[in-house]
Amino acid sequence: MSYCAISKNDALRRQLDSLDKQQLEILIKSYIYGEEEGFGHELVVIAWKESNFGKYPMNLEDGRYGSFGPYHVLLEHSMKRHKMHGTWNKSRLAERHLSDVEFSAKDALTVWKAFYIRNKNTSNQSYRTFAMYNAGVAGIKNAAGKKYADDANQRLLVLKDWIIKNDIINRVIEPARRVIASSPKHSAKEYRNLKTLRIPIEKE
Repeated sequence: MSYCAISKNDALRRQLDSLDKQQLEILIKSYIYGEEEGFGHELVVIAWKESNFGKYPMNLEDGRYGSFGPYHVLLEHSMKRHKMHGTWNKSRLAERHLSDVEFSAKDALTVWKAFYIRNKNTSNQSYRTFAMYNAGVAGIKNAAGKKYADDANQRLLVLKDWIIKNDIINRVIEPARRVIASSPKHSAKEYRNLKTLRIPIEKE
């Protein structure tokens, strides 16, 4: 591995180590909702890349109507999936993506799974799907899509290592999963105050 790659990996790990409570909430929910479909790590990476775990939850320049939520779901396509039309519904759906992580996660997973199935007979299936999540069906044939996939794949490896090293599943994910299961409508304020959302980072 090159020095540049190692340096970038260190920078990515530092990003994960320094997440605030709101970002951590998005990471946890992304993993839990994604894991239900077998894509826990991948959905976390999408939230990381697209919005820095909810720090930048919209891009008005993306697509025809912009993209919204932790996963920057394209509003135009989301409206079609939910059979919604008109300005009022457009605003309502954008707000739903901004305020309801579970709803936005499931919509993003619908997009991911469609592209994942499309790549089922290819090598590097997740890598190609990351490219399509960014660039549509052009995928890695598109320069921006390939660049997106390269970065997403690197983040995926760093994320998996970070989760194992810090025992995130047992120390953070599972306690949070129990809270979600027992109180699906837990408020964001209550979530941020939960001790289970504090990551005890291993110091080298």
